[in-house]
Amino acid sequence: MSSSSTRRLPGIRFEAQPPSAPDELPRMDVAAFVGFAASGPLDHPVLVEDVARFQAIFGQDLPIAWDKERGETVHAYLAPAVRAFFRNGGRRCWVVRVAGRGASYNRFLIPGLLRLVPSGPEQTTPRGHLPPFAPAYARARSEGSWSDPLLISASLSAEPLTLLGRTTMPARTGLRLASSAEPARGDLLRVRFETTAYTLLLPVEQVEKEEEGWWVHEISPQWLRSGVSPEPPPEVTSPEDEWTLTLLWMGDDAGLDTRLLTATVKQKDTSTLELETELPLTAAPGPGALLCTQDEERLWFIVRNVRPKKEGLTVTGEWVELMPSAPSPDELLSLRGGMCERLTFGLWVRRGAESPTRLEGLGFWSRHPRYWGALPTDLAWIQRAAQEGPSLAYTEPELHDELRRSASEPRFPLAGSRDEDDSFYFPLAMAALPEPYLGRVQTSEHALVRDGLERLRDIPFVDEAMLGGPLAMLAQAHFIQYQSPQPRALKGIHSLLSKEEVTLVAVPDAVHRPWNDNLEKKAPRAAPPALAPPAPAPDNVQGDFQDCVHPEVPLAGHLSASPSSPVLGESFELSWSTPKGKQEPVLYTLEEATREDFENALVLHQGPAERMTLFAQKTGTYHYRVRASRGGLLGPWSQTLDVSIGDRPGYTLSSAEHYGGHQEHLVTLHHALMTMCAARGDLLAVLSLPEHFREDEAIGHAELLRRYSPFQGASSPLRPGVNILSHGALYHPWLLVSEVEAPGAPRRMPPDGAACGVLARRANERGAWVTPANEPWRDVVALSPRLERQRWPELLDAQVNSLVQEPRGFVSLTASTLTEEPDLVPIHVRRTLALLRRAALRLGTTYVFENNTPVLHRSVQRGFEQLLSRLLTQGAFAGATREDSFQVVIPSGPDTGSGQGRFLVELRVALSSPLTFLNIRLVQHEDRSLFTQES
Repeated sequence: MSSSSTRRLPGIRFEAQPPSAPDELPRMDVAAFVGFAASGPLDHPVLVEDVARFQAIFGQDLPIAWDKERGETVHAYLAPAVRAFFRNGGRRCWVVRVAGRGASYNRFLIPGLLRLVPSGPEQTTPRGHLPPFAPAYARARSEGSWSDPLLISASLSAEPLTLLGRTTMPARTGLRLASSAEPARGDLLRVRFETTAYTLLLPVEQVEKEEEGWWVHEISPQWLRSGVSPEPPPEVTSPEDEWTLTLLWMGDDAGLDTRLLTATVKQKDTSTLELETELPLTAAPGPGALLCTQDEERLWFIVRNVRPKKEGLTVTGEWVELMPSAPSPDELLSLRGGMCERLTFGLWVRRGAESPTRLEGLGFWSRHPRYWGALPTDLAWIQRAAQEGPSLAYTEPELHDELRRSASEPRFPLAGSRDEDDSFYFPLAMAALPEPYLGRVQTSEHALVRDGLERLRDIPFVDEAMLGGPLAMLAQAHFIQYQSPQPRALKGIHSLLSKEEVTLVAVPDAVHRPWNDNLEKKAPRAAPPALAPPAPAPDNVQGDFQDCVHPEVPLAGHLSASPSSPVLGESFELSWSTPKGKQEPVLYTLEEATREDFENALVLHQGPAERMTLFAQKTGTYHYRVRASRGGLLGPWSQTLDVSIGDRPGYTLSSAEHYGGHQEHLVTLHHALMTMCAARGDLLAVLSLPEHFREDEAIGHAELLRRYSPFQGASSPLRPGVNILSHGALYHPWLLVSEVEAPGAPRRMPPDGAACGVLARRANERGAWVTPANEPWRDVVALSPRLERQRWPELLDAQVNSLVQEPRGFVSLTASTLTEEPDLVPIHVRRTLALLRRAALRLGTTYVFENNTPVLHRSVQRGFEQLLSRLLTQGAFAGATREDSFQVVIPSGPDTGSGQGRFLVELRVALSSPLTFLNIRLVQHEDRSLFTQES
């Protein structure tokens, strides 16, 4: 639980520290994963060393779409891949969250807090002129719908100070406080006066020490007056008279989402407003909302209670006037007995019935060391923690470091309302207790849209400016980040180019099947059976008959839900219109069923109300219908309304038969990933395929990667000299994993996360030069799909690393890259070359700016020979002697460019090969004894 104190209570805290790697050789076990996450910074690598750290930043598994074929929700694969990496022996990885342009922050109204709009050019809203004040809104710490269930509140804390006096002289206006007060720059002081409705709020900008205490200058005072009410029009004279009032309701603190509400006011009770609005109860102003009169911009109404009615809402509250200037001199002279307090406030956040998390001692002004607007987003927090990238955007970042630390452990879910925030906030009837709790500001966008994942094809896994060849990629990256007219950070997978310790890269979410928005594609409506028309009356009817009175059959109006597809745990409202021309009271019957024929219907409501708020407690599709009755006469049932409740309702995974058009997108992404790895020279891309790919599709995908050329826009052989395929390894099929972190049925996941873990474990335990095959993959219980055994040789020839089940577990019997060059096919060869490259760069930098003399030549040769000898003793090279295993050659002569300060060193190595086949021959002697021969 966050608090304002920098000291910790006595106790014991356990922190898991991963073992440090020896510094003899460069690390080859650090991986990087790029994909979809519920929270966390976008397009910025974050270091993760355990699963708990990942979940604290990136949240739980992100639900995406509904798989109709399996009847289950499909989640993002980034989180399972990271868990599989650590489960299989990984110790350290970098994680990059990617999303489309639609990713947005949730915003939360802070009850009882107003923002003073900075002075400047006149600002207008779609509804007109922007008032000088606006309700204060916080935002979630990162983009996405992960914060939808959060509820927030605020509590005001007041510390009494001894007020010695107040001076109102024009040349020197301010407060005189006792020595014990110790006011500081950035504090907010409140002075309340006896027997008056006036309150003075004073931000502390300048403080002077005096003999008797402290002198606080009044620079930007704000006067409040309570017990006021709007003035009625001249024609309103009777206490029973009513008049209408136009109110501004701002859905954000910038005035971009401003609505006009019409309120009916009774002169005898101005604290009760009858609001005329078509908004559902979940989207209407709730307790804690602040409404401003359109005509008098400084008159605000604080909503305390809300009651729905047939048409609109009934709200009760109180009025407060924000005075444009100080009271008159006569009124100032009458102010006596002022009581001074130093104000701070706390933010409270809770999820459902969980205990709330709070952050207290927050300030109202950017000069305060715990200014609430300086609460960092995930991106700002990570940048500051890593001391990289641009500094935090607020004016004095060092002033708020203590606040950033207190919001880090545990990570506080809210951030300031904007990146650049030098505003002044002040409380307006903020309560001392955290009530009420308010949810996010409702928007029309679907949760998946706010996650930035509306369409798979539109999600930028790569930086569009980095899609060239590998030879110039590093220079292009340097230009974009440091030399372009508008320098910026790289995005997607290319944001990892600067992370030199990374050697393995995977994009687990690239293998999703696309999902479709079917919010408007409802299932066939269940309707009452059609009645056959009656037989015509005979012509020879005899007798005297009187005309029958045909009463009007009551009809229920159109049934609708808001929101139309609620998320699990969210409330939604059903409403239906009133039939026209009714003369007697109409009663309504509302039914709910899970079957379209309403065989298991449950009556939810019987009465005159025309709306009902429900809570989404369980996933599934529910059917609703309503009918009206008047005077015992029943009307027909309305149309059936289908409401889908789920983690991600409204989005359905496309079938495997329709995936063909998306494979080109996957091939392009895989090629871009391998190109980036080749540009760095020391990276390996671990690739995977969609789950439904069988043997033919896997072999075909490998062939497409070999013949893909983005430079010609079609399939063609790769250009000579550009061998990027040795930087990619393809694994298939998928894994069914029993996870301790996610108990229940085994989870399906692509194999790239576990493959990176096996590669990292093999590099840590035995070295990157040992082939990472025939190593059991942990907690795997099955494969999906099961590849046919007779097709294994074909997959081997296609260099697809297929997983098989052996008596000791699930293993990969091959470890091949995709290249057609035989020497570079084994993964351990590419990894060993990467290790040599990294070791040579690290050792070579120690010789920069040394004199280019024979002394340097001997020193360099001796240093590299020691390095290679160490690798030889650990089994990295073939050959019985050093001469057979490696050579360090320093060319001499005018062609080497030594006269221009150039110094060349050639490292020639003979890499070891793995034992892939062991032939055992049984030989029977004449005496019928057996012995074995190995070859």
